[in-house]
Amino acid sequence: MNRKKITKTKYEIGQSSQFVDLPMYYITKINGYITQEYIITQDLLDQENVPFKKFLKYLKDELSKSDKFYESCDEIFLSNGPVTSKVKTDLNINEKRSIKNIVSIFIGNEVINIDRDKSIKEN
Repeated sequence: MNRKKITKTKYEIGQSSQFVDLPMYYITKINGYITQEYIITQDLLDQENVPFKKFLKYLKDELSKSDKFYESCDEIFLSNGPVTSKVKTDLNINEKRSIKNIVSIFIGNEVINIDRDKSIKEN
């Protein structure tokens, strides 16, 4: 397979000063109270035969549901658990996991901030 090399992102494991190279990781916020971090490994993408760019489009909510990779992207997203979870308050929210909660995606040295409020107002 001839694929373009993806710039890796350094992700610190907890506060251990140990880093792993990843294609990307992303952060979700739920109701402004719960912040969760999720990592995506190349092995995970390869396991589902999902190209990096397709999964990135999925996370940005730009991948058409008719795309042949959509279901695989959805499976990765729904089965991938958070590596960290921080709660601002005692509030315990059992909100359904949604790509609408993604606020940032980290790829190499690039940070893609997703402004869902702005896109909702514009639609």
